[in-house]
Amino acid sequence: MGETLTGFEYGLNTPATDYDGINKYLRITDIDDVSHKFDISHLTSPKLKDDNYLLANGDILFARTGASVGKSYRYSNIDGKVYYAGFLIKAHIKDHFSTNFIFDTTLLPRYHYFVQVTSMRSGQPGINAKEYQKYIIYTPSESEQNKISDLILTIQKLIDLQQRKLEQLKQLKKAMLQQLFVNKNNKQPNLRFKNFNGDWEERKLSDIANYRNGKAHEQYIDMNGIYTVVNSKFISTNGKVKKFSNEPIELLKKVRSLLFYLMYRTEKL
Repeated sequence: MGETLTGFEYGLNTPATDYDGINKYLRITDIDDVSHKFDISHLTSPKLKDDNYLLANGDILFARTGASVGKSYRYSNIDGKVYYAGFLIKAHIKDHFSTNFIFDTTLLPRYHYFVQVTSMRSGQPGINAKEYQKYIIYTPSESEQNKISDLILTIQKLIDLQQRKLEQLKQLKKAMLQQLFVNKNNKQPNLRFKNFNGDWEERKLSDIANYRNGKAHEQYIDMNGIYTVVNSKFISTNGKVKKFSNEPIELLKKVRSLLFYLMYRTEKL
């Protein structure tokens, strides 16, 4: 990477203070984990300001230590006047290379593998400036770099647009849940469909459903099993953390008689 970028300078070593409305302070935690953009939800300013640590077009930042080591950020003019903090390393694009293309290489699996392997140390993981410079990347001509990065940027803009729509839908759903359901202080919702009236009735869960405790399942765990084990971890991670079994101890049923071959175990969350 040292053949495509220059500088590799460590950031400003000063604490953050309340945002003054102009000078922004970018720390590792201010870089969004997914989009790699500047998260401006909790803006701060540097206590001491040194223009040698101001970001400019063509700058790329790398996290050098901690759990987020390897995280990257590409500066954009829309982020305004930005100083970068001490746990970040700044590099600047060299001539005949595309900032966007080089930044995109930090989103590849092979880069994440480099970060994982290089940052393995006793104690706090980290990658220093010299190690970043040694990372090998592959580049085509500058014109092809621009073609590739333009396409990736177009796709990212579409993702951002859909993400905004998703957030709007989440907010709409939250508002509807508040307006269409009653609480302990009201027996009728604030919003209601036409031709529906009257107070809602208070019910206990036992009035509308039969329930029982699940059964122990650890002795039946088999990661090649055909049944999914539903436990507290499965629920709290929205199904991302899964266990399997070949023993159908308890089968869960879904409405309309659609069967899910699942075991479950209720646990206190």
